[in-house]
Amino acid sequence: MADGITDILVKFVGGSDRDVGNEATDRVVLPANYGAQNRRLVGVVRGANKDRPNLVQSAFDEVIRIIGEGPTGLLCIRGNSRGGIWSIEMAEKLTARGIPISFIGLQDAAFSTVDAINAPSSRFQSAIDNVPLFETQQITAGVKLSHFQIIGNKAEFQFRSGNLIWASDMDGEIHGEVRGFQSDRISVTGWQKDDAGNAHNFCCGRAETKDVLTIGELLLKACS
Repeated sequence: MADGITDILVKFVGGSDRDVGNEATDRVVLPANYGAQNRRLVGVVRGANKDRPNLVQSAFDEVIRIIGEGPTGLLCIRGNSRGGIWSIEMAEKLTARGIPISFIGLQDAAFSTVDAINAPSSRFQSAIDNVPLFETQQITAGVKLSHFQIIGNKAEFQFRSGNLIWASDMDGEIHGEVRGFQSDRISVTGWQKDDAGNAHNFCCGRAETKDVLTIGELLLKACS
């Protein structure tokens, strides 16, 4: 059994095959009294390459094991790009199990056309005045935050159905709002906005900075 309280940070890293725990914890600034509170920080990381099997289940099993070792405090989940999708699935599994989640942050989560529950407002790129909307199963968390940008999203006319659907200039990845999550639409300017991949990477980086700060604030509150 672990002594003290364990705070768990889960991170799904899009496009990676590496499972390195400190990727979840390295940038988090701990409160000055963290050690005196008899707390420890544990990272659970999964490289979220779409070809890797059982990513979510293995992370879920590891979290359950940690919880079984002793008292736990915060449980925070974040994921960038494809890792955002796995973060949602992880949070759904934890909610179904009745395990409290303190924070979930989606960093330009990479959805696909079939995931969107709405359609573009126009087939002409310059006239589109809405963003893709996605839905999840039930997720209960203290903070649910979705950072996203929309460069690379576009409309496509599907002749077979006669409907407009969302499409993408970025390997089929579509980015937008998630129902039930607080939306943080990140503005992409300068040279990054001229390429969908660069815009995506910029958004993920900015979102990671914001999420690390949020987790630090939650830890500070827990130690006060």
